[in-house]
Amino acid sequence: MKRLLFVLILLALLPVASTASEANGGEYNVVVSSRSLPMGHIITRSDVRIAYKNKADKRAVTELADVVGSQVRRPISKGSTVKRDYLKNPSIVKKGDKVILIASRGGLKVTVKGIARGGGEIGEVVKVENLRSGEYVEAEIIGPSMARVQF
Repeated sequence: MKRLLFVLILLALLPVASTASEANGGEYNVVVSSRSLPMGHIITRSDVRIAYKNKADKRAVTELADVVGSQVRRPISKGSTVKRDYLKNPSIVKKGDKVILIASRGGLKVTVKGIARGGGEIGEVVKVENLRSGEYVEAEIIGPSMARVQF
């Protein structure tokens, strides 16, 4: 019984976490740009900072770790709130990169070297030139320098 009472007292003393990243006085933590960020820029820690806003925005990013390393999808002006739809994962395959094309069905797996004729991130479909046959195929990027062909 004493343990239960002790646990209840501890719980009462702990601060309540807010799901909206609420700071003191009804303000909300949001990530804002420290400088103008051009489209295609990979965000570094010095590009962003935490600011406090009076109004919550569901699209706003609230943690620095969620933006560092992301690629800017559209220009972001200095001091603007960084929103999730302004960012994307950086391309892990770029146009002209050498890739391994993987085709598999059942227990059969075939790999061949290719050249990416477009760039993208994991899950995107790009055109790849098969270096053995010279033909172009559409392949899904599955990792760095790797793409899967569906057949």
